[in-house]
Amino acid sequence: MKKSLVALAALAATTAFAQSSVTLYGNLDQGLYNNSDSGKSQSSISSNIGSTSTLGFRGNEDLGGGLSANFNLLSELSLKEGQVGSSTSGNTATTGQKTNLFTRAAYIALKSTDIGEVQVGRIQDLVWQTGGALNNTNLNSFGWATLTATSTNSDKATGQGIVTGLDSADKTFSGTSGASGTANSGAIGLSPYNFAGGIQYAAPKLLNNQLQITAATYGAAFAGAKKNGAGVGYRIEYTSGPLAVNYAVSNRNDTNEQKGMEVTMYGATYQAGPYKLVGAQAKTKFFNNMADLHDLTVTGLGIIYDLNAKTDLALGYTTLKDDEDSTTKTTLVGVTARYKFSARTLAYAGYGSGKNTGTNNKQTMFYGGPSAGNTAAGVTSSGILVGLRHSF
Repeated sequence: MKKSLVALAALAATTAFAQSSVTLYGNLDQGLYNNSDSGKSQSSISSNIGSTSTLGFRGNEDLGGGLSANFNLLSELSLKEGQVGSSTSGNTATTGQKTNLFTRAAYIALKSTDIGEVQVGRIQDLVWQTGGALNNTNLNSFGWATLTATSTNSDKATGQGIVTGLDSADKTFSGTSGASGTANSGAIGLSPYNFAGGIQYAAPKLLNNQLQITAATYGAAFAGAKKNGAGVGYRIEYTSGPLAVNYAVSNRNDTNEQKGMEVTMYGATYQAGPYKLVGAQAKTKFFNNMADLHDLTVTGLGIIYDLNAKTDLALGYTTLKDDEDSTTKTTLVGVTARYKFSARTLAYAGYGSGKNTGTNNKQTMFYGGPSAGNTAAGVTSSGILVGLRHSF
């Protein structure tokens, strides 16, 4: 009898263990780039010009009856420094080693096959999630990913300053480069349109699993604290055969706890044989005590071609416009190629050209890499990059 009980207990323990799992996962990317403009040249290595280097842990437990618990802890990495975070991620108030570890995700969730999933903790903003689905160059650099990171990178909503990349005098894009799109610090982040503390709900998929609706609340909105920087958002995804359509809206409060900034992003991809067509637009608008900042529009177009099973090519055209000053504009054109050694390892290369007009004169074409140029209007930059990526 005792042996039977011991055997039963051992079986129960084995079953419980089988229903729980923890997965180590990540992405390692190291690229080399060179940028030239205004008679200057700059070369460096970066862990996010191609794709973002990350290290994460995912866990899942089957609770029975279609209910499961899960978690996700994800940190950005800098392979160059061998540290968590990077020049665009981590606690920007410090130098050297970053002090906050899981900069990209730190949440626990409950998921029901009938009701949907609720995530609580540090989550990705829904506009940020949508941007990744509409990339027009297959890389972080040379297009959509770079300029949408610039246009959504605001810390005035949290009372920390003005929009990064905006000049404090004329409120147009003539400040810093657009490489700081994922900088974050504190509970809701200095860049609250990227990663923020909050609650996210994803409803069960509808229309034969083609339609997904997700909603979220960010910042202090649920904590009873001062609601500057807090906000809400929602996302709609629709997939039907070769067509995928995305739409998302997200906003943040200003320092007076009123809506100060709103980003609307929409776009679609269409797969036609070996060709994938991409078209998208993101509009950033300012209200109340942020209304003095100029509204912005990012437009991205792209063609991605599968040359064969291992090689793809991409051509992207992206603009960032100041909606209140027609002379202020950034235009990026990028051509990229990727070669897949396997499902997890690939090499990439690319060439890009960027031009800034009006007061918009410091936007870079490299995600995580500064422009080499000066402040002269109308400067045209050119750049190349090569890199290696491995995911696990």
